[in-house]
Amino acid sequence: MELTSFIYFIFLFFIFSLKFIINNNKLLIIFFIILSILFYANLYISNIYIILFIIIINYFIIYNFKNYRDLFKRNLLIIGIIYNFTFLFCFKYLLFFVRNVNYFLSFFSFPLLPEPSTHSVIGISFFTFIATGCLIDVYRNPNEKPSFLEYVLMVCFFPYILAGPIVRINDVMPQFKQIHKINSESVYMGLELLLVGYFKKCVIADNIGTLINPVFTDPKHFGFIASWIASFFFTIQIYCDFSGYTDIARGIGLLLGVKLPENFIWPYFSTSMREFWRRWHMTLSFWVRDYIYIPMGGNMVSWLRRIVNIMVSWLIIGLWHGANYNFIFWGIYNGLLISLESFFPRKTEHVLWRKFMNFLLTFLAINIGMVCFRCEDLTILQQILSNMFLWMNTNMFVGLSIFKGFPILAVVILPIMHWLTFSFKYCMNTNFLLLKMPLYARVITICVMITIVVIFSGETQRFIYFAF
Repeated sequence: MELTSFIYFIFLFFIFSLKFIINNNKLLIIFFIILSILFYANLYISNIYIILFIIIINYFIIYNFKNYRDLFKRNLLIIGIIYNFTFLFCFKYLLFFVRNVNYFLSFFSFPLLPEPSTHSVIGISFFTFIATGCLIDVYRNPNEKPSFLEYVLMVCFFPYILAGPIVRINDVMPQFKQIHKINSESVYMGLELLLVGYFKKCVIADNIGTLINPVFTDPKHFGFIASWIASFFFTIQIYCDFSGYTDIARGIGLLLGVKLPENFIWPYFSTSMREFWRRWHMTLSFWVRDYIYIPMGGNMVSWLRRIVNIMVSWLIIGLWHGANYNFIFWGIYNGLLISLESFFPRKTEHVLWRKFMNFLLTFLAINIGMVCFRCEDLTILQQILSNMFLWMNTNMFVGLSIFKGFPILAVVILPIMHWLTFSFKYCMNTNFLLLKMPLYARVITICVMITIVVIFSGETQRFIYFAF
């Protein structure tokens, strides 16, 4: 059941319709749990036992926190964290680990370890972090202990189980205790997020993905300009793909009476890498900050320890995305840039030209980082970076024909659309323009957006963050 398929829309309509019928909150939670498990099982039924094991063991630990004193509670917490990350390691990193061990053993003629037969578990990084965060929050404040049904729904709620946002107890638990009734305001807000999310994903991200895939598959046939255009377009694609999924998740949540946290706040308007990561994938950034960076000492330590804390945190963020060297390099890259900014902060002083220069430098740094993120094959990464920075060794114009004039239009229009949308919403003092429109304008806008998405959708591609 793909999120862009007709069957998925029938699934959503079925849930939305029954939401009107069921008035009992407990019954509604059970209904959401059953449908969430069926949704995940429909996609990957062979992996359903993993999330069920995590839910059962974690809740057993949470339930028993109140029965023991601090020392034993702490041991229970450690056991729970180790349990969660053992699952994550086995299904996401074990093969990578064994291959690297075998690589070193081969230098000494030692017998090699057998490679495990593992398969990817979609969403495992997301629901593992959700479960672990809940474990830590209840340990810190036992009064926040959810009921079993509320906990199950928190971990496996279908709008965000595949690719976030990474929710925490304070985000959803108060809402699960009394799920809101549907009203016209939440319906319009939810519809706007759905339309914007599908526009980002189907019209922008999928079309761009089809266009640039050849460059990232075989970069030796492309030169300096084509490589930079492809890198720029991937930076747009991943934003529209990932923030589009988040918009869809938040829109569905609002239609069902649950407000989910924001994950993106106009990140490409950032003027520093620190600001960018306070605007991009915010729920992951804040999760690592609150549960890893601050417990290690955060900023309240010596400058050397502070750098270590930053680099460890970013190494974890890199590895969170996948078991591959490009994600390790990408994490280290971001960690180094943020470390440098910590000791050499840029002075904006509200000077427009300086802000603009900081914006350009930040976007350039983000763009280079996204190339590292995209290329899981290090040979391809080396070739693309060579094309981008050693332009004298390449034919600058080779490979441009693949774009067929599309980049010239998109390079101008997409940033202007982004800026105009931001400016318009800022002037209207709202993130939801439908609420500011009269009824007839709402109906016309919704119909036009649906038509645009249906007509101009690109070739369907999997959401990028489904791999994590």
